[in-house]
Amino acid sequence: MVKWDGPGRSADHHNQAIRILGQSGFRDKRGAKVACPCYVVVMLDHSTIRKIVHEAVQAHAPPQGVRDVLSEPDTDIDGSDALRITVVLTPEAVEALRRGTVGDAIVAVQHGLRDAGEERFPVVWWSTEAELEAIDEPES
Repeated sequence: MVKWDGPGRSADHHNQAIRILGQSGFRDKRGAKVACPCYVVVMLDHSTIRKIVHEAVQAHAPPQGVRDVLSEPDTDIDGSDALRITVVLTPEAVEALRRGTVGDAIVAVQHGLRDAGEERFPVVWWSTEAELEAIDEPES
């Protein structure tokens, strides 16, 4: 994803911005490299996010405590890119995290994603399978 950080450029310019030799920029119609005041936001794919978060949380939860990891792009309160992560846990894992390891798990998620190059801030939500099913069921 590329985020525009400069005035007077078209959306086309924004969409063409690419990383060139470690510098943000784009190629004009002739193919020439042109620098721009853009910056590139690294966004990991879902499978990589899922693996990193699963390993980070599982290190602080009971064996087989992490059932699934869901992720989707989001924005924070300032409008900056963020990453919404929902960790689906067993009831036993929820209790273990409540007893004091939740902070360690969140820090491990943040460090794991950052070390892999993810630049969006991770907003971590916790849920059990039953809670997710209750959300998905329509009210009668």
